[in-house]
Amino acid sequence: MVSGGTLLEKGQVNTSVPVVVIAPGYHGHAIARSLGRLGIPIYGIHADPRSPAARSRYWQENFFWNIAKASPEESINWLLQLSRKIGSRPILIPTDDDSCLFVADHAAALKEGFLFPNQPAGLTRSLSSKKQMYYLCKKNGIPAAETNFPQNRDDVIEFS
Repeated sequence: MVSGGTLLEKGQVNTSVPVVVIAPGYHGHAIARSLGRLGIPIYGIHADPRSPAARSRYWQENFFWNIAKASPEESINWLLQLSRKIGSRPILIPTDDDSCLFVADHAAALKEGFLFPNQPAGLTRSLSSKKQMYYLCKKNGIPAAETNFPQNRDDVIEFS
């Protein structure tokens, strides 16, 4: 849907830019369904070939690579080769903490082959940490439950 509740239909959107989804569990599967129904070419990068998310009929093609286990250099090279194989500069969508942090940490190198939003330095890491997220909310006046971060056993005993 777009603003105003208008439903997008196949043929109403630009389908010329493919999308690559990293670590597509439930979130990635939803992305594949939503964009695939519109005719947008969707490619999945799965860590496990047995992943249920790899079974969607909306994937143009599935690839198997574990960013969390490979070295950053290997993963960057592999992703850039994938971009060249697809034949254009696709949109890159990471869907879990590991892949989001990887893209944020290596954005400069990955920009060569992919489209994705620029993020302020450190934002992704702050959002993936419950502690940093709490302090970010407080700093920006966003309501958040009062939270303690015990540093040792004595802190835990004192809190209980």
